[in-house]
Amino acid sequence: MMHSHPRHKIEYTLRREVNELYATVTLKHIAFSMITIFEPIYLYIYFHERILPVLFYFGLIFLGFALIVPFAGKMLSRMGIKHSILISVFFAIIYFLGLNSLGTNHWMLYVLPLVSIFYKFYFWPAFHLDFARFSQRDRRARQVSIVNMISLATGILGPLAGGLVIAFWGYHALFIIVVLLLFTSIIPLFLSQEVYAPFDFSLKRFFQFIATPSLRRTEIALAAWGNEELISTLVWPIFMYLLIFDTSVIGGITSAATVVAFLSAYWIGRLADKVGKKKILRIGASLLSLAWVVKSIVRLPLHIGFADGFYKLSQEGAYISFASVIYDQASKDESQTVSVVLMREIILNFAKFAGVLVIGALVTLTGSLIPAFIDAAVSSLFFMFL
Repeated sequence: MMHSHPRHKIEYTLRREVNELYATVTLKHIAFSMITIFEPIYLYIYFHERILPVLFYFGLIFLGFALIVPFAGKMLSRMGIKHSILISVFFAIIYFLGLNSLGTNHWMLYVLPLVSIFYKFYFWPAFHLDFARFSQRDRRARQVSIVNMISLATGILGPLAGGLVIAFWGYHALFIIVVLLLFTSIIPLFLSQEVYAPFDFSLKRFFQFIATPSLRRTEIALAAWGNEELISTLVWPIFMYLLIFDTSVIGGITSAATVVAFLSAYWIGRLADKVGKKKILRIGASLLSLAWVVKSIVRLPLHIGFADGFYKLSQEGAYISFASVIYDQASKDESQTVSVVLMREIILNFAKFAGVLVIGALVTLTGSLIPAFIDAAVSSLFFMFL
């Protein structure tokens, strides 16, 4: 990717190689939207409906990724964004094939966390570095919302489709469909040359950077975001399963809530650019905290659907503004762009690992998942430290 192109990949649509890179990411989103909410449920069932082993499994992934992500800077400076994302897709394919074989190959349980760690290592730093370097500061919230809308649009039918596949044909069929979609997603990457932008990166300077006192508020906010995201993506799906059991209903609720998020995303982005990102962030964080309180008291499918819709709307308000501010910080100084991107991933994942320990203790002490939702409600308020 060249320095002479200042806009994000979605906006310079005439550049063939960038279109193909984002086509890969979009197809990957379609595949992941079908499985993401059901992965923790699948593992919960595999572990005989015990949540602590599920927490331990994901905790290993979060910790492992946090420990190796500083080395992603060196990797990206030599490999390039396209090659990094291509490798990540192959790791994703191996991961889901491994999950599919868990029933007969239990030893895969010891390998899969490592495979997931390498998927994250090759995908997330490359994706966020691309956006931080080529989006425009004065329109960044809008551009974040556009990126999010594309992700949401490809994911509207995904949860419902995934739930129906599980209900009629089982998890094995879903894993095969996801793997086939992931294979399809790599085709565009072979149609053009590498999107490459060399940069200088030093581990020593990186660790000096994240120790800067002026970043403490940002780091607290990122840790809160990681903890909230953990509960949203890991605990909430299992909670829905305990109340509903029917994967098609769970998928339908998630798809309906995603429609709410999709319809609101663009306008939230425009509003954030006009009235200020941090103002919208404060409103979104407050509503997000309230949404978690509402989630803690719902029990019927219809109420769960309304609560999840309210949550997704609030999440868009908080997420778009939050991500925009982080990207602003990343693009402020070209020499620090990679450091901000890697700092984001390190803190998010260390926070998720710490969150796993806290939630495990809460579940052990109370026998309930509800305290985790209160934890998420409190964490949401700390977004305002940004």
